[in-house]
Amino acid sequence: MPKTRATGTATRTTPLDWWAATATTAATQQARFASSQHRYPSIDHAELIERGPTRIEKRSVNTAAVPVLAVRRTDLETHTGTAEGQWLTVHALSWSRYPLRQHRPGYTTPILLLLLALLCALTTFTDDADSAGRLLALVAAAFLATGGAWLLRYRRHRFQERTWAADTEATSVAGLAVAETLLTPASPELYKTAVHSWINQHRTTTVDARLRRLRTRSSETCGSLSE
Repeated sequence: MPKTRATGTATRTTPLDWWAATATTAATQQARFASSQHRYPSIDHAELIERGPTRIEKRSVNTAAVPVLAVRRTDLETHTGTAEGQWLTVHALSWSRYPLRQHRPGYTTPILLLLLALLCALTTFTDDADSAGRLLALVAAAFLATGGAWLLRYRRHRFQERTWAADTEATSVAGLAVAETLLTPASPELYKTAVHSWINQHRTTTVDARLRRLRTRSSETCGSLSE
């Protein structure tokens, strides 16, 4: 239930109450169809944050850690009571099922492994290394390169799937038009090289790629319904 604020004989709800109620409604509806392991958390309340995206955070309430909906100030001022606010809330709830450290791709560790593999490979060309040292460096380089490449691919795929799932869940509730409004940049890019274009075409988690996927899914759904 959303919290209320009493003012004399009248009772007034705040904008944050709307966000808390929206999260509670979304969690209740999703619980009917999801297994216990994939359900959204039950939100204790909503609170204001100045930085970062709207997200689920843990707060200490009566010595217990409870999930709260942390709403960014710009979202509170712009999207309270709108379908855009609903999309942002469901998107945050979807991501809340995973640890906060996994809300980013996590490329640092695999890249470090690949750099170490490169360093090991370079040591094989030094004059100081003997044949046994070169062999050991090559084995280490192969091991590190294989592990780094696998970890990079795994984390990229994991981040992609979770991003796509959050987009799909939020769009199924609020609609494709809302997703297009939120994911479309407010202003065009002033500087875009061929490298930027290549990245946008091949990375599956850029805004352009996410929008293309949502539009494709929407057209496929409409096509299957019309058959």
